[in-house]
Amino acid sequence: MGIWDAFGEPENEGGNFVNLDDEGDEFTGKLVAVEEHVTPRGTFPGQKEDTVSPKLILEGEDGEEYTLTAFRSVLKNELLELRPRIGDVLYFKNLGKPRGKNYYNYKVKVVSEAPKRGQQDDNEEF
Repeated sequence: MGIWDAFGEPENEGGNFVNLDDEGDEFTGKLVAVEEHVTPRGTFPGQKEDTVSPKLILEGEDGEEYTLTAFRSVLKNELLELRPRIGDVLYFKNLGKPRGKNYYNYKVKVVSEAPKRGQQDDNEEF
């Protein structure tokens, strides 16, 4: 028995994180909020200044809350181009690395763009 065995299993208080690290990974969720995630300079080799990435809070299809931080440039650019709104249902998929490249491509789309008839569209813009 090791010293840490007496404490039992730690509880996960960090929340659920969307994993899009591998080719084929996908996730669908409703955009609940967008926050700013700052990675302080020097966190990674050669990083000379703070970097800011969008941190999306999403409600998964299971009703649970998930966090997706768009660290990777291609994913961040897809979101900037799409400009989703709070309440949009978003679909994400890791398409893998293009042949001979060192980055991942992603597919990001809004599954439900238009509000239902009679509802006012007062969603915040991304």
